[in-house]
Amino acid sequence: MQNLQRLFTHFACICALSVLALAHDLRVFGTNPQITAMLELLYPQGLIGLNYAPYPEDRDFMPDGVATLPVLGVIGGGKMLSFEKLLSLKPDVVFFGEPLAQEIADSYKKLGIQVVTLKSHDISHLAHNIQIIAATLPIESRARDLQEFIATTQSRLSALQEQITYRPKVYFALGLDGLQTQCANEAHADLAYQIGGINALSCAQLSSSYTSINYEKLLALNPDIIFVREIALYKKLLTNPPKQWQALRAVQTKQLFYAPSSPSNWLTKPPPSVMQIIGIPWAFAKVQPTLLSQEEAQAIVFSFFEKFLRPLDVPSFKRLQGLR
Repeated sequence: MQNLQRLFTHFACICALSVLALAHDLRVFGTNPQITAMLELLYPQGLIGLNYAPYPEDRDFMPDGVATLPVLGVIGGGKMLSFEKLLSLKPDVVFFGEPLAQEIADSYKKLGIQVVTLKSHDISHLAHNIQIIAATLPIESRARDLQEFIATTQSRLSALQEQITYRPKVYFALGLDGLQTQCANEAHADLAYQIGGINALSCAQLSSSYTSINYEKLLALNPDIIFVREIALYKKLLTNPPKQWQALRAVQTKQLFYAPSSPSNWLTKPPPSVMQIIGIPWAFAKVQPTLLSQEEAQAIVFSFFEKFLRPLDVPSFKRLQGLR
């Protein structure tokens, strides 16, 4: 009888904790921008802080209330995470990227904070990371919707990949001068390949996938299409390109595109986020417009924003692409 009473008491405690958890949103934090970008989509109501202050152009595209959250920093670079400031906001769950040192995990766990680790960002790890987040937070329906969106979009792109007959050379112009870039390590895993092209620069004999080049090297590469990371450089290349750039095929044919970065980066550096879900089909439509039309790419973007961020209109979509 006593054992039965203990079991009933234990069950009642579990139920009480479950009711308490449902009575309020869990307070969560992601320790790097890639994780925070996923939490913005899946559980914005529970976020207690950001890794960096959002840029003014990002604010209109972020979920309600997220842009004004306090900046707490990041683990692994940039503004270092303030442990004390984070604790003052009483988080229930803190998400880390792998690998996570045991002593760091223990410092949170001993304070009653749940520690969850996710794989480093890669489009191939998205499904895994969403499953882990969904197992931790009460977001089963929303996570399922996001998984379905990813699966549908990737299935469509995979089918289109098989129809490509010509891959133009793609260059990713990073940095204020456009001379930092992302080269190709493995052709089929490379971003340029995923968007229907081939990277103008191979990583062979380079020490890093992110590298700097000079104008002479860029001219030798002479890409067909350029995706520009910085909006100021993009506008200059469109209206008044520097003399060295004027000889480039992509500049002459105006095959220049600003890579959207709101509310977080759609394509490449700084490290890409879950927004690649729409960034890759958006860019694919620029590289292979006969296989995926601009209208179809726009429909994918609009659907994503309506489901997971906030509804877009045509002027806002143009602004995202640096066209306003």
